[in-house]
Amino acid sequence: MAIWAHGQAECRLSQPESEGGLFGAAIMVLALSWIIAPQIRANAGDAVALQNSLFVSVGLLSLLGAVLYLYTVWGTEEQVERDATPVSMKDSFGSLLVNRPLQILSASAIFFITGVTVLGTLGSYIAIYVQMDANYIALNATAQVGALFVVGPIIPRMVRTLGKRIGFIIFASFMPFGALILWLAPLGDYPWLGSVAFFAMGIGTYGVNTLMWALEADCVEYGEWKIGLRTEGTTYAIFSFTRKMGQALGGFLGGFALVWAGFIAKDIAAGGEVTSDVAGNIRMWASLFIIGGSLLAILVIFFYPLTEKKFLEIVSEISARRIAKEEAAAQ
Repeated sequence: MAIWAHGQAECRLSQPESEGGLFGAAIMVLALSWIIAPQIRANAGDAVALQNSLFVSVGLLSLLGAVLYLYTVWGTEEQVERDATPVSMKDSFGSLLVNRPLQILSASAIFFITGVTVLGTLGSYIAIYVQMDANYIALNATAQVGALFVVGPIIPRMVRTLGKRIGFIIFASFMPFGALILWLAPLGDYPWLGSVAFFAMGIGTYGVNTLMWALEADCVEYGEWKIGLRTEGTTYAIFSFTRKMGQALGGFLGGFALVWAGFIAKDIAAGGEVTSDVAGNIRMWASLFIIGGSLLAILVIFFYPLTEKKFLEIVSEISARRIAKEEAAAQ
């Protein structure tokens, strides 16, 4: 979702691609959790049977995904018409060098998504070895996805009253709060508290992810204002790349967290037990990475320079430039 200002009179929320993507991804995470969790629980003592079961599930889902992608490609016809000024590679990189809001947003996104990805990497281990029930994979995912339907309705009002940057900081603050519950709550005795933690972190995850795309759209306007050329493709590509960097780093750190926690997969596959110390270490490392990533993201975005007032001024000036250019061309 993004704030687009038309002149100085009208503001509205839009960015259907990102909003639809969030809802679609959330629904698929929820569906996968309810598909995978029963398989893990049913084959907990048989690693080979679990591997075969997951192989079949992943294969079928991959095939379905490929078919849907092909349907999208063949069934979609673009009907967008607008005059576009060609932008050279030099101009694209020139825009990035002067686009300080994009630089800060990208750095913040790397930290935040690293923490979120660590949670996704270690979530199933927390359900199985800390909450002691593989069904909590699905229950935690349900709680996390449920947060999206709480966040969605309040974001437009929050943006109008507080602005996107402050909204980002507020939502990001839910991550360390949920991580502390995950780390310190007696999940062995009260496993449902883990779902409470995932719900809190879901508010942070979906709230921040939505506002990230709103801020990214603002960075496009800022870049055009600075150099006089609109480079939304390059801006989107750079921001998407930094998000992928966060996902890669989070997966990498999640794997190392298991090593540091003392989890040895081959011993578990051979019938070994996960001790309470190892289980405690898993949730400790998960929580520390989530807290650290979120706090660093908040610290970085605090210096984001593009206020709502400045953004409206930028959009108004861009509109004035375009009108002047059209009038000059018509003479």
